[in-house]
Order: sequence, then C-alpha cells, then structure tokens
Amino acid sequence: MEDNHTHHASTSSHYATPEEKTRKANRAVLAGLYMDCERERNMHRLSERYFQFRDHYLNFWPLTFLTTFSAILAFMATTELFTRNQQTVFTLFVGISAVFSVGIQTCAKHVKYESRSDMHRMAALGLKKLCDDVNFILLDPKLGLANNANQGVENDKNSDEKGEPNNISAKVDGYRMVYKHVMEACESPIPIPIYQAFLLADSRLTILLGKKKVKKRIMDEGLCSVKNCDEVLFGALQIELFQEITNSSMWPVWLPNTDDTVKRAIESVEGTLDHTYLEAKRENSDLEKGGYSRLSQSTKNSKAGKEMEVQNQNAAAETKVKGEIYIDDLSLDEHSV
Repeated sequence: MEDNHTHHASTSSHYATPEEKTRKANRAVLAGLYMDCERERNMHRLSERYFQFRDHYLNFWPLTFLTTFSAILAFMATTELFTRNQQTVFTLFVGISAVFSVGIQTCAKHVKYESRSDMHRMAALGLKKLCDDVNFILLDPKLGLANNANQGVENDKNSDEKGEPNNISAKVDGYRMVYKHVMEACESPIPIPIYQAFLLADSRLTILLGKKKVKKRIMDEGLCSVKNCDEVLFGALQIELFQEITNSSMWPVWLPNTDDTVKRAIESVEGTLDHTYLEAKRENSDLEKGGYSRLSQSTKNSKAGKEMEVQNQNAAAETKVKGEIYIDDLSLDEHSV
C-alpha cells in the first residue's frame, strides 16, 4: 500500500497542474512581449536620433542662420554708413533670405522631422516603462505594476489571504493593451533601413539556431539555461546591432549598409559566446591543474616522509648495532684483564 502511494506521488509530480501550465504559458507570453518591447524601443530610439539630426541641421540651424543674417542686413540697409547702392544690395539679400526661409519652413511642414522625432521619443519612453513592468513581473509576479493604484495591491493581498492564485492572465492582457496603445500612438513609421536591419538580424539568428544547433551547444556549455536562452541570444543581438548602427562613421547623417551591419552584429555575438566559453574552459583547466598540483605535492610529501622514516629506522638500527659491538668489546677487555 505504501509503495503504491509512493509511486502515485512520484508519478503525479511529473505532471504539471493546470495552474502550473497557465503560469508557464503566461511567462512565455511575457518573455516574448519583453523581447518585442526591447526591439521596438531600440528602433524608436534610433528613429528619434535620425529625425532629430535632420530637424536640427536641415530646419532649425538654417532657419536660425537666415533669420539672424536677414535681421543684420536689414539694420545695415537702414543706416547712413553705407551708400545707396550698398543699401539696395543689403535689401536684396534680405529678400533672398526671406525666400529661402519660407522654402525651408514649407519643407519642414512637409517632412515633419520635429514632430516625428517627438513621437518616436514618446514611444521609446512608453516602451521603456512597459519593459520595466514586464521585467518586474517576470522576476516576481507580485511586483507587476499593471495593477491599478487603488486595486492592485489590495487584490493581491486578498487573493493571497483566500488562497487563490494571482490573476496573472489579466496582467498579461493589460500589458498587451498598453503595448498596442503605445504602438498606435506613434503615427510616424520607422525608417525602412532601421526596421530592415532588426528584422534581418532576427531572421538570420533564428536560421542560425535552427541549422547549426547553436542553442543546444550553448546550453550544453552552460552559457545560458533552457528557459532564457532565446531571451539572452536575441537580447544580445539587439544590443550589438544597436551599437553597430550608432558607431558607424556616417551615423546619423546616413544609415549604414544593412547586410554588413547585421553580419558584424552576429559576429560580435558569436565572438562573445566563444570568449565566454574559452574563459570557462580555462577556469576549469586551471582548477584541474591546481587539484593535480596539490595532489602531486601531497604525494611528494608523503614519499619524502616515508623516505625520511626509512632513513631514521636505518640510522636507529645502525646505532643499535654499533652499541652492541661496543659492549662486546668492553666485555672482552674485562675478561682479558
């Protein structure tokens, strides 16, 4: 009877309860949402810098220069320090500057660099807050900030007191709605080269993990666990891609070549993984060498101790033999006398 009960307990432990399945499914959804938020946030940050540069150097500074230049020429045209012809030239330049100013303002209203930069900045800030909330609930479901200020903590406390599980599914739906609202609020599309770079990087890494079985090798080497392997690899790739784009020579004047940028980012991730593996392997070899050296040293010490003990025993035996010979000599001398 006891064996049957033990077998039933061990068998039931291998099967997950519906609550555990729901919890794992929610965690998988949150992990995917966190990766999407990080990718979108990086793209919006790059887009903000891209449009901000164009607004400053194609709209703001040219208009500031032309306005200042026109004002100076207008004052010079009204003074009597210059001749009539010179004043006429100054007035002509004032009119030309005004024409250029109107043209720049018209182009600025059409391209809307300033407003697009602001939209991407607000989207990046909203996604940053959402990433923090999702990260908190991934670490501890009780720390999710999606609850309302009036109901969130009280509902969690009441559910804990009643023995009911926290409604994580409602939080997941809430995070989805926040993500949807943030993405819909930004009406400015991401520049195609930036979007294509992240899309190509994700696609190539997915193919790389599937064909070369890199994920299995990485997990076997202990560089990441089964649960967060995708999060670690794709997160590292996004960071490397962001760095490659921002460190390019012509950024943000021109966007770098997408194919070359993705190749360098993937090579950087592979180099980091290889370096981490070599460091771990070197540490293991050092530990093994250290253990072997300590073992060999202890073996040498034990051998030296045995040799010393044998030498002491031999010396004691020789001393005993010499003492016996000396006593025999004395006894012979006594008999002779």
